[in-house]
Amino acid sequence: LGGKQALTGLTFHFATPSTFGPERLQGAAPLSPVELRNQFFGTAPAGPGFTGTVLSSNFVLSKPWLIVPYGGYPVSDGNGLRVQLLDDSGTNLVGEIGCPGPNLNGIGYWAVDTKAYLGRPARLVLYDGRSETEGWVAAAPPIPADNAELATTLEQRLQNENHAGLHASLAALALAGLAGWFVAWRAGRPQIAGQNR
Repeated sequence: LGGKQALTGLTFHFATPSTFGPERLQGAAPLSPVELRNQFFGTAPAGPGFTGTVLSSNFVLSKPWLIVPYGGYPVSDGNGLRVQLLDDSGTNLVGEIGCPGPNLNGIGYWAVDTKAYLGRPARLVLYDGRSETEGWVAAAPPIPADNAELATTLEQRLQNENHAGLHASLAALALAGLAGWFVAWRAGRPQIAGQNR
């Protein structure tokens, strides 16, 4: 999603009481394929029924932009995806920057302007106040960036990868169809005396 540029070592935990352990947050989003889903941390550890708050570990805002891969319904009533700005000690909340959306069943990239907060500790927060199908929010480790255009570049790259997989599938189906037609054609040809099939 962000390759080697994405933050590493980021962990997520439940900030509100939960019957699940923090290990259930990774891949807790109805995204596919599984390999992609497992790069996200989400609020659907057993489907959309969970409500509560999930926090990431702290990280330092090191570049003017932070690109956050996300999915779900961050702008549905009761839900939210935010970057929380913390004081220098990393313990007290100073402010939040909210994801403007849109809500997605797939994956999007949110470009967060962090120029005014360089060097400040921050963390991601996933608010989930809904329990129906629109009751989930997910985020993958964000990517510090020099400009907001990286969000568009990553989104286009993801779309191209999805289309490449579709094209390969269509090509395989066409090839299988052609092979089937050829076998049927050969089997249906009239036998000519003295000619091998």
